[in-house]
Order: sequence, then structure tokens, then C-alpha cells
Amino acid sequence: MMIELPEKLEAALRDQAKARGVSLDGYVVEVLERDLAAAPWMHRDSASEDRDYADAERRWLAQHQGEFKGRCVALRGSRLLASGPSAIGVYRSARGLGEGVPYVAYVEEGEALPFAGW
Repeated sequence: MMIELPEKLEAALRDQAKARGVSLDGYVVEVLERDLAAAPWMHRDSASEDRDYADAERRWLAQHQGEFKGRCVALRGSRLLASGPSAIGVYRSARGLGEGVPYVAYVEEGEALPFAGW
């Protein structure tokens, strides 16, 4: 794999690798492995937990729709992480909590019409 890095970033990584006495590639692998090991989404059975989170998020939206009409919400399972007018702002606020990647949704203002199929 090849990755093009900005010159300043590559120089900083090269300096850190040299200070540790390892190759640039070795240092980059070390940093990535450390960061991935700390990522919450790396420590779960993704298929079953993703389903559990999705089910909880759908239930939360159904239960709290009236409270957040016309707003964006960021959820992690049944927990509200952030809400506001902007999806990007809500996403950034939720990510800042260190909870992993949130589910972000816009809560419609009107009642959803029933769908019976074609």
C-alpha cells in the first residue's frame, strides 16, 4: 500500500521514527496498530452489535420523534449523544465524545405517511 502524505506530516513521522530508532514504515505501523486498538468499534462483534445498535436507534427515534422534530440527532444505540440543526455539527459533537461513529438522523417534522407497497 502506498499513501501520499503532506510533507510536514511525513517529516514529523520520520523524526519520530528516527528518535525511536525504527524505520518510518515500522513507526507508522506501530502508530496505526495503537490507534486501532483503542478504537471502540474494533472491540465488538460488528454484525450482531451493529444490529443491536440499529434496533435500539430505530426504537429511540420512534419514542422521541415529537421531542426532536426538525432537528438532527446523533445516537449510539439508545443513547442520545447530540442534537442540533446541522447534521455535520451534531456528528462532530458526538465524535468529540469518543463514542465511535454515531448514527445521525434528521427527525422529520410531519407525520410519516403509511406505506402499503406498490
